[in-house]
Amino acid sequence: MKNVYNSTVLKYARSMVIYRMNIISNIVSEMILLFVQASIWQTLFKQGKHLGTTLSEAMTYMVIATVFLKSLQVFPGQSISKSVYNGDIELEFYKPISLVLFYTSQEIGKSIFQFVLTGIPMFIISILFFGVLPPKDTVYFFFFLLTSFLGFIILILFDCILGYSAFWVMNNWYIPRIESALIILFGGSTIPLWFYPQWLLKVCNILPFRYMTFDVINIYLGRVSIGAIFNILLMQLFWIVLLLFFERLIWMRAKKKITIQGG
Repeated sequence: MKNVYNSTVLKYARSMVIYRMNIISNIVSEMILLFVQASIWQTLFKQGKHLGTTLSEAMTYMVIATVFLKSLQVFPGQSISKSVYNGDIELEFYKPISLVLFYTSQEIGKSIFQFVLTGIPMFIISILFFGVLPPKDTVYFFFFLLTSFLGFIILILFDCILGYSAFWVMNNWYIPRIESALIILFGGSTIPLWFYPQWLLKVCNILPFRYMTFDVINIYLGRVSIGAIFNILLMQLFWIVLLLFFERLIWMRAKKKITIQGG
């Protein structure tokens, strides 16, 4: 069974290589975005608005959030919702595999493509132009990788829950936009939570999004203690368990209410 998922990952990673112009356009567009963001940060720091951090930390945060975490994001729920609307989901249910793992494997394949062919070149360019800081030490780098992995699981589960809305809603085209807005606002994927007002920070603290991006990068920068890192890990595990419970519950109900639209 594992071979099915592994081959799916490789299949979709290879298929994406065909679209070479997309690779070039993605690199160019993302680098333009990085340069715009870098110009904004440089302007803010020239005006003396440090807010408890340094320009190097802000630049490093920007690069990791845009290049590393963004290029490795996976959205299996969006793929599932598309299958519901085009009717493919009915046939998928007859396959002797887990549909969630199957679509997750597809998304992982795409993410591998994005990271290797666009993320790595962008990271190298960013090091040359923006002076990206290295991780604090090997221990912090290990926890950065660990929390990154757990953050991706949180994202996958949350995306699946939203994607299952396709079983009840005739058109959920707006769901990915809402999801993206939630991650950007409450996860600090564009603006670090360092700069948030207290009332908004309190809202972020009770939601899972900061554990996908902000806390992960904070660990890379060494801005949190080892004790705080374990608290972050506990909160990530808490959200994984909670989201997994709701994801399984909604998935079981969705399978009982299959309405094929467009197939």
